[in-house]
Amino acid sequence: MIRQTSSQFELARSSLHRNDCSQSRHGSYAREYRVLLINLTERPLMEKLLTSRGFKVDIAVSIDDAELAVRRRPVDLIIVDDVACRESPSGDTLRPLRKADETVPVMIATAARGIEALSVCAQLGGDGVITRPVVAARVVNAVRATLELSWRRRSVQADGDAATRRVIDGYVLRQCLGLGSMGSVYLASKADHGVEFNFALKVLHKPDGEDEARTRELLERFLREAELASRLRHPNIVEIVDYGIEDEEQVPYIVMEYVSGCSLARMIKTGRSTSLAEKVHIIREVGAALDVMHAHAISHRDIKPANILLDRDGIVKLTDFGIARLPNSELTQIVDILGTPAYMAPESFTSPIVDHRADIFSLGVVAYEFLLGKRPFVADTITGFHRRVQRDRPQEPVAIDPLFPMKLQYILGRALKKNPDLRYGCVGEMIRDLDMFIQPIADAGETRDLGLPSFLGDSVEGTAVPVSAEKLASLDDWR
Repeated sequence: MIRQTSSQFELARSSLHRNDCSQSRHGSYAREYRVLLINLTERPLMEKLLTSRGFKVDIAVSIDDAELAVRRRPVDLIIVDDVACRESPSGDTLRPLRKADETVPVMIATAARGIEALSVCAQLGGDGVITRPVVAARVVNAVRATLELSWRRRSVQADGDAATRRVIDGYVLRQCLGLGSMGSVYLASKADHGVEFNFALKVLHKPDGEDEARTRELLERFLREAELASRLRHPNIVEIVDYGIEDEEQVPYIVMEYVSGCSLARMIKTGRSTSLAEKVHIIREVGAALDVMHAHAISHRDIKPANILLDRDGIVKLTDFGIARLPNSELTQIVDILGTPAYMAPESFTSPIVDHRADIFSLGVVAYEFLLGKRPFVADTITGFHRRVQRDRPQEPVAIDPLFPMKLQYILGRALKKNPDLRYGCVGEMIRDLDMFIQPIADAGETRDLGLPSFLGDSVEGTAVPVSAEKLASLDDWR
């Protein structure tokens, strides 16, 4: 394994302070990009801001004008006012633009904030959002993130695109494994003493702003926190083997062990036959990984089925530390909301500062979906998820499956408490209850080896474990 040494850490850190006279004050990232502004009330301000950063700016006064402009000369990004979108008679303002060039990302400028802004963007079919009032650092960061995501998508779509084979500090990017708002994950390889190893390399979006000192501070914080996260050692945690700042574009990256197998998301989607005991075992192993992270004062913040992997030996692996944070960290506060809405804790919708108990809630959501075959909260928009997670109680498990074990219902109910103070105080407590539930099943011989091959076997019904009178009384809290 290739590991980040202390000397490598200092070398990466020192690279942040290098000055490249061939670049402008704000760097060369934006010089090749052309942006089309459509009917923006802040057009003069936006035009001045973007041109000062090296972007080329075109102006359109209407959607029809913009469509002609895109057909006449290719652009890299479109920014349109949300009011103009809503005034479209067809209700689908972006369709002509998509038809002219479906690869161009579209950002929505709106006066909405936080969750509402993201909801507006999703409803109108945008790829990114700019919130008013216009703040230079916030606009540039949003534009960078949207362009970066678009660039990754294009590189994936282009067969044999050289971009997917670029090298980051000796790691050769072979294939894009996933895309997200926080970054992109690649299958990468690197030779060590003549032997080539495969890794999962995540390129994070570089924090950008008007204040270079602030950007440098955030990147330095990333290096410190990545160093701490790389010390985590547990069989159920995907190991971080390297990290750093890419020299050319100064973007942060994390290198993790590559897990060949399947994700829990795929297991749920395909409906793979899995016994109740096996399901509880998988949930317990994810909890064990979280317990180690929390013991090091690190919260994951994006627990979801796609981030839970099972390797070819059936070993559970928790991955994707792209938005993991430490106490008092400002690194993950660059955006207002982090995580995947369907699995986020109520407090995560209203504040970027949450503790380990948000992970417990997210694990409860994953467990509910895995055990019952449906999500506890369902909505079409971020605003909808926010409302449902904050206010609605999930359907009681025994109402879905009358044979669902009552003790397991208690465990889910406690993990899914709206109030963090009423949840498990730590994951260890949840693991203890899961072990108490699973042990009688194991002792009765109702489960086989929990390796991956057994997932293809027949499902085994769980045995209801006696619950204390105190815990039975607390089941009323579910309703």
